[in-house]
Amino acid sequence: LTALVGPTGAGKSSILIAIYRTYMPCKGRILYRSAAGKTVDLASADEHIILALRSREIGFVTQFLFALPRQPAIDVVASPLYRRGLSKADGRQKAGALLQRLHIPEHLWSLSPTTFSGGERQRINLARGIIGRPRLLLLDEPTASLDIRTTGDALEMITELKNEGTGILAIFHDPDLVQKMADTVYQLDRH
Repeated sequence: LTALVGPTGAGKSSILIAIYRTYMPCKGRILYRSAAGKTVDLASADEHIILALRSREIGFVTQFLFALPRQPAIDVVASPLYRRGLSKADGRQKAGALLQRLHIPEHLWSLSPTTFSGGERQRINLARGIIGRPRLLLLDEPTASLDIRTTGDALEMITELKNEGTGILAIFHDPDLVQKMADTVYQLDRH
């Protein structure tokens, strides 16, 4: 797990967004070695390649949950699995297991997470980001708005992914979390 640290405005989130290619970099290269062993420049790769990598290899947990308004929480979490061709029943089973671990009550699973509290939305966001077991996981304040108990559960899940070999690039503003979780730390400064 590599942590990016630095003051607000230093570009930490922008780096993650450029890697995920939500923003199109105007210059430079972002090299990624795919599961097939091919080196892909994420800064200039074709959109189809980027979408395929997002579907299979690169996960992103942003600071805010973006989801369709009327989609049930369990389907929001399972959506990466559906895109890979997993059945709705199997996807929901896997999503339910994660939602239980993150203490989302079962009566909320059929509701849209757009109506949830900030902490509940962030847990949905985290579950959706990790359910596909990506090779590279981008985390932008994944424990923001979580209580102590749920933060511990989330960090345990992130550690499990790390131990399974997932590469993780993360932003944590809490220095204790950086110290606890990071193997490498990069300090960014505003210029």
